[in-house]
Order: sequence, then structure tokens, then C-alpha cells
Amino acid sequence: MQEDPNPGTGPGHLMPGSDDGLLVRALEGDGMALEALLRREQDWIYNVCRRMVMNPEDARDLTQEILLKITTNLSRYDSRIASFPTWVRKISVNHVLNAKKKPVEEQMPDFQGYGEVLDSIENQIPDESLSADPLFPVLVEEAKLGCMAGMILCLDRSERIVFVLGEIMGLKDFEAADMLQIQPAAYRKRLSRARKSLYSFMNDKCGLINRSNPCRCEKKTIGFMERGWVDRQRLLFVEEHRQTVLQYAGKHFEMLDDFCDQGYGELSRSSPFWGTPEETLQRVLSALDSSAS
Repeated sequence: MQEDPNPGTGPGHLMPGSDDGLLVRALEGDGMALEALLRREQDWIYNVCRRMVMNPEDARDLTQEILLKITTNLSRYDSRIASFPTWVRKISVNHVLNAKKKPVEEQMPDFQGYGEVLDSIENQIPDESLSADPLFPVLVEEAKLGCMAGMILCLDRSERIVFVLGEIMGLKDFEAADMLQIQPAAYRKRLSRARKSLYSFMNDKCGLINRSNPCRCEKKTIGFMERGWVDRQRLLFVEEHRQTVLQYAGKHFEMLDDFCDQGYGELSRSSPFWGTPEETLQRVLSALDSSAS
């Protein structure tokens, strides 16, 4: 079986063996082999979940549910049908799409409503003390990434998932279409529609994309802090990430429309690629140990 070109980054990589070899050992009850298999996939799963539900705790819970589902269905995997990473990702995508909506999803308005919220936040130039604060650039980056995550949540789930898979995670059309169980042509149409909705909004509102727009991350940061969206004690987007999505997935993204030449996609892919919280997998393994005893 061909190895996954985009493995995770956990310590499971230190354990030699192909997916096939680890699968055999995991099915025989080898806990280390099972942990190595799950570590190879957990970061991809967690990053998709983070972008689908935004909240780290919700993403962690979804990731745990998916890892548990993978483990309990491991004996059903058939290498003649799909590679192990593809099988895992199909399960993951299906679970995320069918999970109950999280509170952040329920509360997020559509693009029009989100634009009105952004317009209502006053542009504020930081005073000298705040400008001199070494943490302020980090807070500005937190505001930028949080705002971008909010924009993505304005897409409905069916468009959000194709945007996350294709535009952020860099999957080819046939790969993503297979995971979603739709035709590649239908996938491309849906992705193009999602891009146009999101990028039209950005062109109308975002000063990073269109300099004629008054909205600037550094001028909105104070307002974001006042509303509790940016918390210097609890950074959600810039803390402890190892690399960006571009570093993880590479730059082989499909160009489906004219928007892709104007920096929109690059902004999306410069967001963090997070490592999965360590307790996520440990909770799954502990739950399995408890059920087996």
C-alpha cells in the first residue's frame, strides 16, 4: 500500500511499519500499533474539525469521536477499496457533516450579518503603550485569523467542507469528491460557489485584499478585545502551532476561477496547522481500555 503523502506529525512516526503492518498488529490487540496508526491521522482530522466548528474544545471532542469510530470499525477496513488514510478521511468527513451543530455554528450569522457586525466595530488606533507592547502584533494576528475563521463559518456546512478540503487542506478534486461521495464535477461547482461567496465578501470588506476597504486588522483588534473575541490570556489561533497549512499541504492547489490569482487562497492557507491536543488521543485510548476491562 502506498504511504500517505501528508502524514500527521505526532510521535507515531517514530514507529516503523506500513499502514498494513500496523493494522495487522492493531487488530491483534497491539496497543502501540493502534496508537501509531491514530497518531498518523489525528492532526489532519483535528485541523478539518477546527475549521468546521472553530472552537478548539468542540474540535477536540469531534476528533475524539472520530478516532473512536475509526478504532471500533477497524476490522471493517478493506485495503482493496481504499488506502487507509482515505478510509479514515471518509469517516471523518461524514462524521463532521452529520454531527449536531455546535453553538458557534448556530450563532454565526450569514455574510450580510457578519459584515454588519464588523462594520459596527469601531476602528481604533492603538495608543503608544499598546503599540509598544511586544504581544500586540500577536493579538493583531489573532484578530486576523479569528476574523477569517468567522468568514468561513458563514458558509453553510456543505460549502464549508468543500472549501476546507480543497482550498485550505489542498485535496485534489477527485480525492475530495470521493470523500464526499459526489462526482468531481459537482465538487468543483460547489467549491467554486463557496469561493465566490467568501471572496466576494472579502473583496467588499477586507483591507488585506482590497486596500480601498477601511477594515484593518490592527484597527479592529482593540474592538475585538473589548467584545471578548481576542483574549490575550487565551489565544485560540496563533498559540503553539507548528506550521502553516501551506507548509503542511504544499502549494499544489487547483485554480478553478479568477479569484485564485488575487491572494485570497494564500490568506486562507497561511493559517495555522495545529497539532492535536495530546489529551485527545489519550482519552480515546483510555476509553477503549475501560470498555475492554
